[in-house]
Parts: sequence; structure tokens; C-alpha cells
Amino acid sequence: MRIGIFGTGNIATVFGTLLKNAGNDIDFIYGRTPENADELSKQLGAKAIVNLNEVPNGSDIWILAVSDAALTPLVSSLPPYSGIVVHTAGSIPQTIFEEKFSNYGVLYPYQSTRKERKPNPPIPIFINGNSPKVINSLEALANPWALSVTVVNDEQRLNYHLAAIVANNFTNYILIQLQEFMRAKNLDFDLVMPLLQETLDRLNKGPANTWQTGPAIRKDEVTIQKHLDLIKNEERLHEMYAFLTNAIKHYFKV
Repeated sequence: MRIGIFGTGNIATVFGTLLKNAGNDIDFIYGRTPENADELSKQLGAKAIVNLNEVPNGSDIWILAVSDAALTPLVSSLPPYSGIVVHTAGSIPQTIFEEKFSNYGVLYPYQSTRKERKPNPPIPIFINGNSPKVINSLEALANPWALSVTVVNDEQRLNYHLAAIVANNFTNYILIQLQEFMRAKNLDFDLVMPLLQETLDRLNKGPANTWQTGPAIRKDEVTIQKHLDLIKNEERLHEMYAFLTNAIKHYFKV
């Protein structure tokens, strides 16, 4: 297929690379910053465009891989287009296109992607479209390179997006606080990595609520207080420890 990509960030770069490697032609890269558009277009053998009036209409699919905040202004500024137009956002409904385009949908990567990482982790893809024809086209586009392709509606995708934020972003923030604490105490974070891996591996053997351990579920108030005293000057970590300890107690009715 012939693809036009709007955006020059992580998703645009990763999608563009995967699509090109799967045998698709990348017609153009649109970016607001000429340097970024030029750089990515050279990587993908595409034309760099910084003026929407110069966007060609010959592509089969336009992929709008821009931030949520930039998506609505971009849609309103796009020229007429007879092909399929999709966005890559987790929280925006596909109906953002309905008043302007006849063929539209969503191509949402359910993975944290970074253009600097090579290769990126396998990507499950969530798709939807305003017609069976669009859905079939997006399945054909994604199947050769996606880990999986699943059709989900706007509400399901929004719920999956929330789950991704909790699983990835919130977990990463907890680890930020942990790394800073351990660095201040001159402790080796690498020694925590096997514990983290075991936590994830256990999920393949049963639901998370069967694997909860720690002082909160054991009613070990002495240890809990020792920990809180230890981090009394670490405001964010102290707050997080206290909140999560109380949440565990409440969930397991300790």
C-alpha cells in the first residue's frame, strides 16, 4: 500500500519503519518542523512536506501519528482526501473524522514505543473503521508486522488506554521514586531487577490478587512503621508507600 504519515515522533517513526519493512511505500512525511520532516523522510525514502497544501492525494492511507492535542486542529486543516484516514490515539473516538472524510478509522499501537530503541518491542494493534471495507484494509495493512490485530470500538479502546497508563506510566513512576531512593542510599538497583521479572512472570500463572505479598497483607505494622520512619523525609515515596499500604489492607480486608 501507499502510505502518507503525518508526524515525526515516536509512533510516526516506528510505524513508518515497520510499514516500509513490510513492503509498503511511504509517499510522504508531514511535519511542522522542516528538520524533523527531512530526517524521517530520508530514513523512509519519502517526500518531506511542511505545508498541508502540498500534501498529495494519491496515497491509500493517511496515518495521523500526532499528539492528542494536535489531532483536532490537524483534521480541520487537512485537504479533501478519498482514501482511508486513521489516527493512532488511545483516547480519541474515530468519529473525529466523520464530518470530513468518507473512509476513516483507528490504528492504535498498544505498546510504549521509542524511536531511539532498535528494535522496538512487538506491537499489538487495535483497529476500527467506519465500514467493513476500512476494517479489512487496516487488518491487511497491520497483519504482516503486528504482534496481533484486534478490532475494538471507541469505548473499549479508551478502557485499554486507561489500563496502559496504569500498567506502564504509573508503574514507571513508582520505579522512578524507587531508583532515586536507592541511589541516595547507595544501593544497587540492578539487584531489584530479578524481583521485578518474577512479579511479571507470576502473572502467567494466575491473577495478580493471588500473588500479593508484603507487610500490609501480613498485618505487620511494626515493619510498616519502620519503613515509614525510614522515608519520612522522602515526601513522594512516603506518600506513595502509605497510600498503597492502606489500599492493600482495604482490598484484602486486613
